[in-house]
Amino acid sequence: MSACRRSAGDKVRKICPSSLMDDYTLYEVYRPDGAVEGPYTLGQLYALWEQARITADCSYRNVVEKTWRPIQILRLHDRSLSHLNECNIMASNSSGVQIGPTTFHVISWELTPTCDRFWAPGLSCWISIQLLALFVDRGFGGLAPGLINPTQVEPPPHTRFQTVNWVFYLRQFAWFAATVIGLLVALWLFLRILN
Repeated sequence: MSACRRSAGDKVRKICPSSLMDDYTLYEVYRPDGAVEGPYTLGQLYALWEQARITADCSYRNVVEKTWRPIQILRLHDRSLSHLNECNIMASNSSGVQIGPTTFHVISWELTPTCDRFWAPGLSCWISIQLLALFVDRGFGGLAPGLINPTQVEPPPHTRFQTVNWVFYLRQFAWFAATVIGLLVALWLFLRILN
């Protein structure tokens, strides 16, 4: 199954953390009494949580993935973390077996020990967990341009893998170097004034 396809109209879409695409990702809720409800959008799950109509002892599943998980994984109590539920991310283990699409919360909850490569539509290659965290935190703007390909809607070959975001480290080094040079110039000017 394509990482970007959903059964509702089978629409192809590009996914990025800054986009609110929860209307296309549907969830079901399993209650402790055995009742299954849904499908719900992510926005509806937040509303149900705020109204106390779903509780911490419920489970949920993405209707595509069909795996029940504790509702706590979604962290519905904190809307500031909602963008972590909106990214459909593929995970891959060292053998190339792909898991997903899923969310960053699920990856951090259960997949990180067994998976070493991650991909989302719009990325040109599989990336490490460190780059995934940067991607989820800053979106496409936090990654080197070579890691971004807006037309990439299917996972690339497992061998296309990037572990370090060199542009990010070069920017950090440049900022540090500029700060040090600025301090040295300020010190030099201060000493010149004193003499």
